[in-house]
Amino acid sequence: MNPHRKGNAFPQAGVPGDPRLLDQLHRQMVRGPNMQITHTHSGTLISPILPSRRIAGESGPFCRQYLVAGPPRKRFLLGGAVSGGSGNEVVPDIELCEIGSEPVDGTHVYLTVSFTAYVEDDVLLPGGDVTAVSDGSGTTLPDNVLPTADDTAGTLIISLGQWANGVFTSAGCGNIAVTHCLGSLTSARA
Repeated sequence: MNPHRKGNAFPQAGVPGDPRLLDQLHRQMVRGPNMQITHTHSGTLISPILPSRRIAGESGPFCRQYLVAGPPRKRFLLGGAVSGGSGNEVVPDIELCEIGSEPVDGTHVYLTVSFTAYVEDDVLLPGGDVTAVSDGSGTTLPDNVLPTADDTAGTLIISLGQWANGVFTSAGCGNIAVTHCLGSLTSARA
């Protein structure tokens, strides 16, 4: 009798299909959130539980779009991070619409970034911190509010894209960095 077999059809651990390997995979929880493990004759497949489909176009934060099967089927925009000073806000994925209920042409999707500027001895200084971020949509973009020495709270509106002919077109890709330079709030993509 082969001492390595001892009644097991898989003498070497790690051979695809080996139940010891499959049990070990489940115990180690190698899958991420919303993922499932499927065992096949040729190995193990880790895939999303909810079927989703990437929409052609750019990829990356605030740029990549994807569909989620429903019902109802929905279109999402991948979230990302908005940072500025010591503030770092994570924005979850943004629901753009339900399929078949796309917004009217010219509808903007945007972020409203709350920002607090630095002041010392009643003098407005460059720099500041992002304090909050929320998403919104509308046919017009709200106005920015610049911080002053008397009121250090500012608001920056960042366009994420616009709807036209039932298609959402992203305004840019990448995480967003917000800066304040005396009298202006600006953003850049990283």
